[in-house]
Amino acid sequence: MRKTDFQNRSFRRTSRYIQKGRYWYFKTREGDLLGPFEDIQTLLKMEWDYISLMDQHVNSTIYHQALTAGLP
Repeated sequence: MRKTDFQNRSFRRTSRYIQKGRYWYFKTREGDLLGPFEDIQTLLKMEWDYISLMDQHVNSTIYHQALTAGLP
């Protein structure tokens, strides 16, 4: 990709945190909306737990693929 590929494009960053009424939600990379959470502190903890869980899943998948790579 060339740096000129982005010259005429505009990018908009959106927040992954959403408040609807008194409840909080967060968006995943996949576009899922997770919640509701009573407060922002709980949301942040659950977001951290979610990311940790996804990291574990990715790492175990990579480990499994490495173990089975040489099998017929």
